Amino acid sequence: MLPPIAKSQTFRPPKKIMNSTLVFFSFFLISLFCLSALAETSQASDGSTILFTTMGSSTFEFDIFTLHTSRRPPSPSDEHRLTDGKSINFNGHLASPSPALISLLPNTSGVQPQDKTLLHLIYVTERDGAPTLHYDVVHSDNKGTNVQVPLLSEQQSGMSVNSMKDTPVLTNEHLVYVSTHENSGKPMASWAAVYSTELITKATQRLTPPGIADFSPAVSPSGKWTAVASYGEKGWSIVSKELSTDIYVFLTGDGTQRVKVVELGGWPRWTDESTLYFHRKSDDGWISVYRAVLPKTGPVSTKTVTVTRVTPSGIHAFTPATSPNNNDFIAVATRRPESEIRHVELFDLKKNEFVELTRLVSPKSHHFNPFLSPDSSRVGYHSCRGDRTNPHNLLQRLKTTSEDLSLFRFDGAFPSLSPEGNRFAFVTFTGVFVVNQDGSGLRQILPQVGFGTVWDPVRRGIVYTSSDPSLNFTAPGLVGTHKINILAVNVDARNPSSAVKKLTTGGQNNAFPWPSPDGKRIVFRSDRSGTKNLYIMDAEKGEAGGLFRLTNGNWNDTIATWSPDNNWIVFASNREYIGTLLMDLYVVHPDGTGLRKVAQNLTGGVSMHPMFSPDSKRIVFTTTYAGISAEPIGNPKFNVASSEIFTVNLDGSDFMRLTHNSVEDGPPLWFPKIKATGDVAWPKRFGASCAFEDFKSQNTTVKMNKRYEINDGTSVSFWFDDWLGVGNLIYVTCDLGTLYLGVTRSATLVDVFDGHSWKIRKHQNSNPNGGDTIVFTTLGRSRYEFDIFALSTTHPPSISGEIRITDGESVNFNGYFPSPSPALISLLPDATLIQPGDSSPLHLIYVTERNGTSSIYYDLLHGGDPDSKSKRRSMLEAQSRVQIQLLTNADNRSGNTVNSFKDKPSLSGEFLVYVSTHENSGEPRTSWTAVYSTELRTGLTRRLTPSGIADFSPALSPSGNLTAVASYGERGWTGEVEELSTDIYVFSTRDGTQRVKVVEHGGWPCWVDESTLYFHRRSDDGWISVFRAILPQSGSLSTESVNIQRVTPPGVHAFTPATSPNNHNFIAVATRRPGSDYRHVELFDLRRSEFTELTRLVAPGSHHLNPFLSPDGSRVGYHSCRGQANGKRSPLLFLENIQTTTSDLSLFRIDGSFPSFSPAGDRIAYVRMPGVYVVKPDGSGRREVYDGMAFSTAWDPVRPGRVYTSSGPTFATERTEVDIISIDVDAVDKSSSVRRLTTNGKNNAFPWPSPDGKLIVFRSGRSGHKNLYLMDAEKGETGGLWKLTEGAWTDTMCSWSPDGEWIAFASDRESPGSGSYELFLIHPNGTGLRKLIQSGTGGRTNHPIFSPDSKSIVFTSDYAGISAEPISNPHHYQPYGDIFTVKLDGSNLRRLTHNSYEDGTPAWAPRFIDPNDVVLRRKNDSSCAFEDCHWLNKNPTTLKGQKISC
Repeated sequence: MLPPIAKSQTFRPPKKIMNSTLVFFSFFLISLFCLSALAETSQASDGSTILFTTMGSSTFEFDIFTLHTSRRPPSPSDEHRLTDGKSINFNGHLASPSPALISLLPNTSGVQPQDKTLLHLIYVTERDGAPTLHYDVVHSDNKGTNVQVPLLSEQQSGMSVNSMKDTPVLTNEHLVYVSTHENSGKPMASWAAVYSTELITKATQRLTPPGIADFSPAVSPSGKWTAVASYGEKGWSIVSKELSTDIYVFLTGDGTQRVKVVELGGWPRWTDESTLYFHRKSDDGWISVYRAVLPKTGPVSTKTVTVTRVTPSGIHAFTPATSPNNNDFIAVATRRPESEIRHVELFDLKKNEFVELTRLVSPKSHHFNPFLSPDSSRVGYHSCRGDRTNPHNLLQRLKTTSEDLSLFRFDGAFPSLSPEGNRFAFVTFTGVFVVNQDGSGLRQILPQVGFGTVWDPVRRGIVYTSSDPSLNFTAPGLVGTHKINILAVNVDARNPSSAVKKLTTGGQNNAFPWPSPDGKRIVFRSDRSGTKNLYIMDAEKGEAGGLFRLTNGNWNDTIATWSPDNNWIVFASNREYIGTLLMDLYVVHPDGTGLRKVAQNLTGGVSMHPMFSPDSKRIVFTTTYAGISAEPIGNPKFNVASSEIFTVNLDGSDFMRLTHNSVEDGPPLWFPKIKATGDVAWPKRFGASCAFEDFKSQNTTVKMNKRYEINDGTSVSFWFDDWLGVGNLIYVTCDLGTLYLGVTRSATLVDVFDGHSWKIRKHQNSNPNGGDTIVFTTLGRSRYEFDIFALSTTHPPSISGEIRITDGESVNFNGYFPSPSPALISLLPDATLIQPGDSSPLHLIYVTERNGTSSIYYDLLHGGDPDSKSKRRSMLEAQSRVQIQLLTNADNRSGNTVNSFKDKPSLSGEFLVYVSTHENSGEPRTSWTAVYSTELRTGLTRRLTPSGIADFSPALSPSGNLTAVASYGERGWTGEVEELSTDIYVFSTRDGTQRVKVVEHGGWPCWVDESTLYFHRRSDDGWISVFRAILPQSGSLSTESVNIQRVTPPGVHAFTPATSPNNHNFIAVATRRPGSDYRHVELFDLRRSEFTELTRLVAPGSHHLNPFLSPDGSRVGYHSCRGQANGKRSPLLFLENIQTTTSDLSLFRIDGSFPSFSPAGDRIAYVRMPGVYVVKPDGSGRREVYDGMAFSTAWDPVRPGRVYTSSGPTFATERTEVDIISIDVDAVDKSSSVRRLTTNGKNNAFPWPSPDGKLIVFRSGRSGHKNLYLMDAEKGETGGLWKLTEGAWTDTMCSWSPDGEWIAFASDRESPGSGSYELFLIHPNGTGLRKLIQSGTGGRTNHPIFSPDSKSIVFTSDYAGISAEPISNPHHYQPYGDIFTVKLDGSNLRRLTHNSYEDGTPAWAPRFIDPNDVVLRRKNDSSCAFEDCHWLNKNPTTLKGQKISC
């Protein structure tokens, strides 16, 4: 038995809104995006098979045909089929027979180039299970034998066997075409690129620049120039109809001299060296052909190219075709009004009129992508051959790159295989069917459509599906308006009336069932809570036997499948993109634990239909990861013309693409290998041939000059009412429209249109100068100036004996002296003189924050040893320092995101082991910190930390076989900011397996040999001390079998120990001695049990952190503030640029708190405590405008030069005197520049003015509790006071949205007095209160500030937990706050900063500041002015028999 389940202020438009704007907008929508309203229906183990569906592809049956252009009108007898009726043949090109082309023919062919009766056809074919290019010589008079030659061999060209080859063009000796065999390296980025292959040698060259996708190449008559459709660096935006491509031209020889010549256009074709034809959607809504005339002299650009419209409105005309120097006519595909069929026509350029062709030959067939012969006498195209005598395949075998994996395209949706392996179940538009594996025995088991099929693994003949007798594909809004239930169908039942059993009774939409491997339970998707989440029920009794809710949230979790080993359930979810169709893949244990995202590199796309491999180690799924592979208009209709089949390991590694085409591949299935080794044909044809549709965007007839009565627009639903007369927009653009326009599903027309302009999200700005800037504070960080230093352990310490190892750039910390392995040496430049056994140079691996991000570097220093008499180098032979970045933050090899935190590096042979925070834990208030291993030579990266766990401070054993970490395991972080409640775990460095807890309560482990660890913990007497853990050399390993001994005595805090291999004489430790304010590095003699001071004797007034020892123990390293040492003072970074993952957002750390930007973005106000300052973004004009203690700043949006702040102490009680003041920062007389706006002094703080400058919202404790109030911005509270919130809690840190609609604030109202804060929104009139986001139980989410467009909020939060042991850093009150952004609906939570500090008080500016550091000249600011952890100031008193708690 399963456990039980446990409107805003707005401006009103005129009564009527003119329809011309509305009609234009409707077709803007229709042209922008279209996904199906039923999108949810949209290395393997040895000897396994994957099936998948390509909706409609089995009905294409394309062949290539021609007609004469001079025979008018044409007749059916004039049409000539050029291809042979095998497989699918499309996208042809009639070539001039060059010597290179003729040389490919067999010697026996007898083909003569001058023979005018021969047609030379190059085309795409999908025969033999892979797209490839063929060359056929065809007799135009149907006499003689045709000759056929494959043009591209994968082995010769070096391309993947299953990549897509498309759009071939022959120029001289070279074949130019599109291929998808190279991974773009970016999610949602097309792999389509243009290549040139020399026909005789097969030498292949990529013409498309890296990171760019090109489509539809065309070569000029001379062969010198190639034109392509490309969206350039803008990237693909999930639009599945017209792409937002531009036209580019480049040299065919090598792809250089690339220039954009047309904005917005596709399918370019040349008629001479300076004239291009292309298609685009016109402003009037019709897709038309245009002409671009390039200048014959001078620069070529979009400004110098003349573009004119060619085809008139009233007919959609697209995919133009030209022939060299033919200025009489072009060929086009057309869709005429009220016609559902695409045809090929000629367009007379002189008479400006269409000449119909294919409609007169075959009126009911679609004809695609015309092309003209070189002499213009023939027009070719591809069309469905309609030959019912040809076999129709149940299974079409596709080639793969793995011998152990067979891949088949299945003629039906949602296929599943019976446990016996002899029958398939599948879905079509007419019902649910079963069929034998050989195609025989086809039977319908349900007369209506279903979602998903799966066989019961135990009960023979039981198939589960989701359906209802009322279901059909004719009603719009199918999923939302019909009740869907989980059904069990006995396909072998003798009585059909009793074969179907309904398992669900609640909810409207129960779908996608999948049974557990033992057949006892079923996981499925249901909307019974109001949103689609996952549930588990009894497989035999259904939900009547018990129901367990597996996931819970205001998002959609769907399409779940159970792993064969019963450990995992994988599913698709939009939980990071609520309200959109964007989906990521997640796994969760059947008991609801262990939730995590499968792969980070899928983020931002549509990944669905996950299925496990038979061994449960991999997942097959569909995804838009590879973008789009061809202009969609060149194909029949597909709901998602970009979905491909991929596989991935359960840990997110080994991402592999299986299918390459330009159509929609759908629900896959993975099972043990089937008997079929080739295509399996239906014994009797199933389904209609040629039964496919053209795009709906061509179905729409543009309606001009028509009015629609909408009254004042308040009662008209923007998405669901047919106010445009073209259908409900939610069905035209589907849910993706809500993503692109930023219009909520509940919006009315008046919410979106104010009578003059549309209030919708603008297109993504590709111009970085049009972006935004976020600045934030990291208290004290600008004073660190860390470098890594070293002292000898064998000589008395002295100032002259300390050497600085790092170069004084940025912040350098957490070093490690590696043994120079061959893999490490191989990274050095060839000119570097170094051998692995050379002991003279210093090898250092360390963390650095240069270039705006956290990275791991390797430095080699010659002559760095002051005790070395032989430098073993000549100054003419090698530079004194060689520096190599080991992990780049944009490293495609490691897969890490640009702004993840990298820390605590160690080297083990070929592998770098380190901490990174690039993977979202998936749980609020849970650390993202995990240990990874990257192979230095290949960049192959593996996560060693289990999913859902956080590991800190990794240390490698001397052999490199074992890694020890500090981890709080499955308990999770509870908010500690001093010691973490971590334990010590040990696991295999190779793959993270054999993980075992060896010490309870401990941190910062380090090895001295394979069985001895040192670590720190707070002792019972209150002193932080170093302990030794001796692991058993045989037998079981656990906390019970490990012997633990205290090493350092009470009286001194000793922590962050360091060891060297097999050195049992001493360790290095950081210490805090009683009476000292500074942290120092000392040695601790293990035999004498006594400390030896080091750094205090060298630099007594500086902190020294995190010691590490050289492999031979002769040197101790540490990081410390460089100050003015070594003769130069570091510049003060006022704005430190932090890298981001988007080009239209710059991110800066500011040397100050509570920054805010002036309305023009030309000045920044901030506080220094004490003092309020104003400065320009370039660092100039810095001046103090208020010298008192203050916090928070906000500029008046109307009154120039006015800044509001809170005057008084921070973190004070309700009764503390704090008041709101305004400062005129431009006042000549500073004494009169300050006005006090509050009068009662009861902790009035965090002022923020309304966008019109009339009101101020602020926090006040005047009622005895800190709540929100509104007052007059000019007169203060004497001009009126309104209480916005009220309750026995704290509402604080408020800000007003630039559009005036919302006020955001932080509040502990759900747990008053706990210190746990969440973000809330409220309208300025006190209505609409709702929670936006919380970090998690006990979490802190603060400082919300709106984006300039009012659609997102930036804030600080401990959502990502803690990223390092706090004791390893200087003092931070909250060493866990990071900067996040989130949309106003709570979706798209995004982490911007990754470090182990406290980031806070962000500001979001409506201008883009160039991402470069801004340096200030130091005045009296003291560098290195930071404090050690305050809790180390406590010196416990040892009391016998009593445990001291500090």
